[in-house]
Amino acid sequence: MGDLENHFGENAQLDAATRAEIEAYLVGAAAPRIRGLSDTATPLRISELPWFKRKHSDEVTPRMMEKAKSMANCVSCHRGAERGYFEDD
Repeated sequence: MGDLENHFGENAQLDAATRAEIEAYLVGAAAPRIRGLSDTATPLRISELPWFKRKHSDEVTPRMMEKAKSMANCVSCHRGAERGYFEDD
């Protein structure tokens, strides 16, 4: 929220009131400190989080990654991903 002029290479500036409202929501909904990350770390992708890496390190084979192309392609392995359901059990 601090550099919306350069948000992943795009200008995503908002008026002050909208920016403040969104920032307040994000701060209020933010997870507590994440174990395994420093206080200054700001991961941009869920796949950069320690728990994600642990969960997928033994489960994702090179063949699965070849098919998925990216860890962002959740639906390639999780059939319920589009509905927010990721449990495979």
